[in-house]
Amino acid sequence: MPIRPACCPFSDCPSRSGAPFEYRLDGHYERGVGRRSIQRFECLACRRGFSEQTLRVDYRLKRPELLPRFFHDRVSKVTHRQSARIHACSRSTEERHFGRLREHCKAFHDKQMALMAARGGLGEVFLFDEQETFEHSRLRSRSPCPC
Repeated sequence: MPIRPACCPFSDCPSRSGAPFEYRLDGHYERGVGRRSIQRFECLACRRGFSEQTLRVDYRLKRPELLPRFFHDRVSKVTHRQSARIHACSRSTEERHFGRLREHCKAFHDKQMALMAARGGLGEVFLFDEQETFEHSRLRSRSPCPC
């Protein structure tokens, strides 16, 4: 599914301050990583060009195939160090990807909560199904010495 821009990615664009955002298609290019055809756009307000790759979460990544793998690792409770070992990359690469995923997921969550608030909120009644909490401690209570 092709990505269509909702706004200009440049923060100083006049369309960001109230002017309507309009764009035109400006050709394609083939991406070096992944060999995909990428659509280019031109913002009609600031006359600058950008591509659909600019709008993606894997923008400027040398190894974009690692991003979904790292996401799956986080869901599976794999540590950062082990995840880097599994995917044959450095730990700093894994941590940068994790930071990118964190920001992306936070933005998605904030957007979903704003949509929910616009629809009237979550309501007053919450129902949780099979929600259980277990607490374990390594410390054991010691009984007083009978001596």
